Amino acid sequence: MGKGEVTSGKENSDESTNYLAKSTSEATKMLEAALLQMDGILSGEASSEWKDPIKDVSRNLVTLIRNSPSPPPPPDPRTVDILMKWLQPERLRKLENERSALHMEISILSEQVDAQSGKIIELENALQEKKDALRHMEESLQKEVLSRSALETQKLELLSSLSEMKLRLAGLEHENLALRNTNPLTNGERFSRHAGHYCSLPRPPTSAKKGVVFAAEEKTVIADNVNYVKRPPPKPFAQYSIDEVSEWLSQLGLESYTSELKRWGATGSKLLEATHVQIEKELDIRNSLHRKKLLYAVESERNNGLGFLGSDKMDNSAVLRWLDDIGLPQHKEAFQNAKVDGRVLHRLTTDDLASLNVTAQLHAASLRRGIQVLRDLNFEFDNLERRSPSENGHGPHEMTNPLNSKRVWLWTNHRVMEWLRVVDLAEYAPNMRGSGVHGGLIVYEPRFTSELLATLLSIPPAKTLLRRHLTTHFNGIIGRDVVQQKREIENTLGFVPLTLTARLKVPKKTQFTLKRKKSKNEVDFANLVCPLEKSPPGTPPTSTASVGSSNTNSSTS
Repeated sequence: MGKGEVTSGKENSDESTNYLAKSTSEATKMLEAALLQMDGILSGEASSEWKDPIKDVSRNLVTLIRNSPSPPPPPDPRTVDILMKWLQPERLRKLENERSALHMEISILSEQVDAQSGKIIELENALQEKKDALRHMEESLQKEVLSRSALETQKLELLSSLSEMKLRLAGLEHENLALRNTNPLTNGERFSRHAGHYCSLPRPPTSAKKGVVFAAEEKTVIADNVNYVKRPPPKPFAQYSIDEVSEWLSQLGLESYTSELKRWGATGSKLLEATHVQIEKELDIRNSLHRKKLLYAVESERNNGLGFLGSDKMDNSAVLRWLDDIGLPQHKEAFQNAKVDGRVLHRLTTDDLASLNVTAQLHAASLRRGIQVLRDLNFEFDNLERRSPSENGHGPHEMTNPLNSKRVWLWTNHRVMEWLRVVDLAEYAPNMRGSGVHGGLIVYEPRFTSELLATLLSIPPAKTLLRRHLTTHFNGIIGRDVVQQKREIENTLGFVPLTLTARLKVPKKTQFTLKRKKSKNEVDFANLVCPLEKSPPGTPPTSTASVGSSNTNSSTS
């Protein structure tokens, strides 16, 4: 029995010892697992939220310790060594250093962000300042443009006044020359005129013969009182002497060639019989327009004006006044230097436009339609309409009445400006000066539309109501038929619109040509600015006639 009790006691002690050893080993494993998990959390292998897993592991450890039947024994030296090594101050110091370094990086990055935000604010302020300066610059530029436009307007007004003064001076010189060429009155005629005014003066006794002479003088006085002078019939040009031909050349404004004419000994019959080449060679005329003017004048005298449609009525001063009428006063100096008269204007070519420094297609179209109007008037340019109907005693409603569109082709540039004032566009009327817009261009030119007129008037595209108002009145003055014909021509294939920037393109002459050689007396009618075929007034011509020559409508690329 004693042995059995000892044996059972030993077995119980062995079982308890095994159980304690087993629980101790499990606790050690749990502790090692917890330490490994904490190492992973501290080394960064776990998630950023590491506090909750540590709490869970600690709770599990406490639960295991409380559920154990007996308190665990103290850890063995190996476990103590592991814990002491793991809890070394160096590791804690390293973690503290890393945390301070992270805090420092965060502070540096925040400072950089603040600095960048400050720079952004400074750049925004500088951008706003630049925008303000740009706005001020635009305002000053707009003011400068307005002032320059006003100065250009004043310049054109001064040029027009100067040209008027020059024309008056030329007219006075022409009158003085005519007065010098008239036969002066003899002393007897002067005495007779004075005696006619003062009939109470005593007369000395005269013989019968003298009385007859005095009666003849009295008839002359009576004829003078009624402004009647019996002049001989005009002398044929073929009977002109050298001096008379020189005087005729001076009347043409080509007096600089009189010396060569006298050296050649050209009389009227000699000029009529001479060829073009001979005249050019003998007189040595270098200026092409001067040469054309003389040749056309000789041709007109040879054919009694046939083929010139009365263009001999316009001399150079009349052409300069006509340039004012069509709104091209800026070309008056070139036309004056070239001595352009009605005959040269009637046969003006595109090559002549290059000599006259006319480069804009719009100005070429203005000249073409102006010449067309002159031909319809037989070059009686005084029949152009320069005054508004209100100045003639009519109401302003007649200016916008479509029934009066047949008279629009006679409007001058000044009359167009008056029409703009009547249709409440007076602030844009000064922009018409120097534009070349006249009634003939408005009616006859199919490429001239209300949109082009609005661009000429400098009406902004954003002002749609104002442009629509202009289009309504524009279509009202030219009539429905003309508007329809303009639209049909615009829809044709190959139509090239007319713009303000389009320039003339003169074709280059090549040495190889298939054209037949002209005779010495044949005049070249090719490339006329205004073709010779006529169109009825009030309706634009056909597409071929309206286009004119090819180089007057081709723009430079």
